[in-house]
Amino acid sequence: MSLSHKQKMYLHEMGITLWSKKTVDTNSINEQKTKEWLTISTDELASSTLFSDVLQLIGYSFGECSITKNSISCGLLSWSFTNSDEIQLQSNQLTTPNISVISNSALLKKQLWQQLSTLSIKD
Repeated sequence: MSLSHKQKMYLHEMGITLWSKKTVDTNSINEQKTKEWLTISTDELASSTLFSDVLQLIGYSFGECSITKNSISCGLLSWSFTNSDEIQLQSNQLTTPNISVISNSALLKKQLWQQLSTLSIKD
């Protein structure tokens, strides 16, 4: 059902915004589907000082996190590792290269801390 110009003006004056169908960015969806998720090694994480520092920053301990094959969940933060060299944080979903790759790159560490500085995880 379409509205006339006059009806739209009345709704606008009442502060009611019109609903419109949003388009989906298929490029971003296809990009997420093509990422290869890396398997998480709990031994590697437990021995990583960088991982310990991240946990300390967000206020969690290793035991409070739930670790599955492809992701780590610490409260509202979900962290996954990919074969990509990008660090992304969207809707509390952190996607990074493997922890050892980040540990060996000053640039990736900087990007990680910049992304994490925007978080407010623990109540």
